[in-house]
Amino acid sequence: MKNILLTVPHSKCLGKKDHICDYLAEKAAKSLHSKLEFSILILSDVNRTFIDYNRKKSKNTKWRENIRKIILSKNIDFLIDVHSFPPSSESFGFFKKDNETYSSLPEIVLLDSYYDEKFLDRSTSIEFNKYLLKNNIKSKLIVGGDNDITLDGRRLNIKSILIEYNESLTSQRLDYINNIIIKYIIKLSS
Repeated sequence: MKNILLTVPHSKCLGKKDHICDYLAEKAAKSLHSKLEFSILILSDVNRTFIDYNRKKSKNTKWRENIRKIILSKNIDFLIDVHSFPPSSESFGFFKKDNETYSSLPEIVLLDSYYDEKFLDRSTSIEFNKYLLKNNIKSKLIVGGDNDITLDGRRLNIKSILIEYNESLTSQRLDYINNIIIKYIIKLSS
C-alpha cells in the first residue's frame, strides 16, 4: 500500500450559518484515514475566513510548510485534498432549481486546477473519474480553480487530486464511495 496524505484545508468550522467551511470534508477524510493503514491526516487549524490554505498566499504558513515537510520526509505517494460542497451550491456552475432534486447533482466532484499547465497531468483525474462512474458514483471532473495544495504535490512529483463530496450524502453512501476510492488507490499501488 502506498503512503497517502489527506489534507482538509477547510475543516475548521465556526457554525452552520454561512458556508465558510466544508461540513462533510472532515468526516469523509477521517473515514478514509481510518481505512487506509498508511495514511496521514492533516486537518486545518483555522477557519478559511482567516486564511484559505488552498491559495498561493498561504504557501508560507506553518500548516502548508508542514504538508511539504511530510511529503518530503514520509515518502508520500499520493495526496488527496478533501473538500465538500452544499447540495444547494452554485459552486462549479451547478444550480439547484426549485424542481430539481439533490440527487441530480454530482455526489463527487474531482477538481483539476487550470493554471500552471507544466505541472498538470490530468491522467490520474480522468482515470479516477471513469472508475467512480463505472462503480455507480455520480462523479464529475471539472477543470478549473486554483488549488495550490495539489499543485504543490504535483511540483514534488506526487499524484495529487482534489475531491469534493456533496454534503447531502448519507453516512451509508459516504462509506460506499470511500470504499470505492480506497479500491482505486489500491489499484494504483499495484
